Amino acid sequence: MLSILLMGLPGGVPARLLDRHKVIACVGLALIAYVGVELLWEGAAAANEALRLGLGLGLGLGLGLGLGLPLAGGGH
Repeated sequence: MLSILLMGLPGGVPARLLDRHKVIACVGLALIAYVGVELLWEGAAAANEALRLGLGLGLGLGLGLGLGLPLAGGGH
C-alpha cells in the first residue's frame, strides 16, 4: 500500500504541470520527434556506409542543436 502511495502522489505533480502548461508537452513531443528522426537518419547513413549502398547520405541532420547523442559505434 505504501509503494502505491509513493508512486501515485509524486506522479501527480508532473501530470498537473503538463495539464496546466501545454507548451511543456509540445516541447517534449518536438524533442522526442527530433531525436527519433536523428536516430533514423544516422542509422540509415551507418547502414549505407557499412553495406556500401551508395545512397549519398551524410551523418547527422546538421540542425545545429548540439544534442551530441553518441552512436553505438563510438560517435560521429
